[in-house]
Amino acid sequence: MIGINSNASKTRFILHKKKLVPLPSSLMDVLQRKEPFTQSLASIMVKEVFKSRFSHEQDMSVFDFFEHRLGHEVSKFISDPLCRGITAGDARYLSMKSLFPDIYNKTLEKGSLFKGLVFSKKTLPPPEIDIKPSSLAEQAKDNKWTAWSLREGLQSFPDKLTDYLMKNDKVTIMTGSKIKSISFRDKEASIELEGQESPVTTDNMFSTLPSHSLASCLPSYLGQDLLRIPFVDVAVAVLEFSGHKDLNAFGFLVPSFEQSNLLGITFDSCCFPQHDKGKDITRVTCMMGGEWFDQLFGSMNNDKILEEAVKSAKSILGFSKDPVRTTFRVHKKCIPQYKVGHSVILENITDAFKKIPTNIYLLGSSFHGISVNDVIFNSRKAVNDFHVKNKLQ
Repeated sequence: MIGINSNASKTRFILHKKKLVPLPSSLMDVLQRKEPFTQSLASIMVKEVFKSRFSHEQDMSVFDFFEHRLGHEVSKFISDPLCRGITAGDARYLSMKSLFPDIYNKTLEKGSLFKGLVFSKKTLPPPEIDIKPSSLAEQAKDNKWTAWSLREGLQSFPDKLTDYLMKNDKVTIMTGSKIKSISFRDKEASIELEGQESPVTTDNMFSTLPSHSLASCLPSYLGQDLLRIPFVDVAVAVLEFSGHKDLNAFGFLVPSFEQSNLLGITFDSCCFPQHDKGKDITRVTCMMGGEWFDQLFGSMNNDKILEEAVKSAKSILGFSKDPVRTTFRVHKKCIPQYKVGHSVILENITDAFKKIPTNIYLLGSSFHGISVNDVIFNSRKAVNDFHVKNKLQ
């Protein structure tokens, strides 16, 4: 595990009028007026305390929430690029209630965003969920990590997990087995797989399939609301340039109103030089497309999209030569979009699944958090719930 807590990892830029502008990252930055804002964030926060409350039932877009609480500039220069960086989506359509539930609920509780962030108690799991932080989580908290990775890359996480499970004689892992259908009878789920004569049956099922993939396996009355959760395509280009360039930041995001085909770029060599393995290079990762993929790249092949990524990175970051190595892929339907009304969709999904007797746990990024941290925590909660139910039976 690699954890970082450095000035560079705390520094984020946005692209503004074709140049990189740092976002506020210290108390002094908040107290002073700095580009691209026309007033200090401190003065904006003071005024926010007197803004009107909203009701618990009220869902709104991330853009509208921050525009109402903190003004148009904050929404334009912070919430807009932030949503593009996190979800590759449009803040004008994404749900504040579902995407940032902690901030939403604290603001609802105190009637003010500022009061909620400063005076609300720390959010804790319900008492019935006995999930203690691991030693690694405690280490991250104590050392105030701003980001983390793994020494062999994030792919090593599922690889190691697979190796661990393969050693357990009670676990069967079936790879390359496409699910044809899932049906329910009595208290059992019957899972038909291509190439398998007999279905797999179970009375407890944990699904981490994307909602649209799960919907294709289920009866229509269960799948119709799952299909209402949209996903976006994202092009990712990893570029290695010869020589070390001190970028001294985590990366930058691009607001949707800027004329650019990028969502943002992370400065990988700056934050995680361990992954460079001692080579004299500068490595960056370009994210492109998302909600705007078809608009920007609908008629382009992969070579052309990669060419656009290289051109943008060279122009913005000042590289004079082409990268010495590139890795490129378009990830289809890779990030779910929690749009306004997402919580209602989840309620409908929950109600539909209550009609079947089989215990099904819907996990993965489609429902209650898209980050790796969210997915891991929600999986731990589901396993805890499973054990509690079995003890009570």
